[in-house]
Amino acid sequence: GRDNVLTVTLERDRLIFKKLQLTSLQEVGCIDFKDIENGLRKGVAQRYLNQITGSKTYRLYLCLPSARMLRKQLRLPMAAEENIRQTLTFELDRQTPFKPDQLYFDYKVLDRLQAEQLLLVELIVFPKDIVEDHIRQAAVLGLPITAAVLEQDIVQEGDRSPNFLPALMHPKPSRR
Repeated sequence: GRDNVLTVTLERDRLIFKKLQLTSLQEVGCIDFKDIENGLRKGVAQRYLNQITGSKTYRLYLCLPSARMLRKQLRLPMAAEENIRQTLTFELDRQTPFKPDQLYFDYKVLDRLQAEQLLLVELIVFPKDIVEDHIRQAAVLGLPITAAVLEQDIVQEGDRSPNFLPALMHPKPSRR
């Protein structure tokens, strides 16, 4: 899950593009929008992205600001694995200061502790307004986002990174 992966980080007046290498992300370009009118930014972003990718297919991952997320390790009963997303939704009220409808979350199963019949799970949570604002900015620029991730996770996990893109926006698999 590392081939043809690009990331884009949205900063105040900049876009930073990076390509996923074996163990790191390498910057492949940056657009500074300070002197570019709002109405022209989409075209500039599109041309720049085409220039970076050429005719190759790629997956573009939107990197979210890690300063705005919460990570927490939880121990859950092994039986919770069947309905882990539902179980974690119930845990959001107890584990965060937010209501579940104010958040996007994903998780990673870190370990299965067979002797104790427990799952060690990392819960990763973002406020919805942060994720939706970044997705909206990417859409305004015409960026074809495949996932919304944390930069450090994409390096470690590749395509298995926790994804905060709302389920309705996930790309549809090709029929080919």
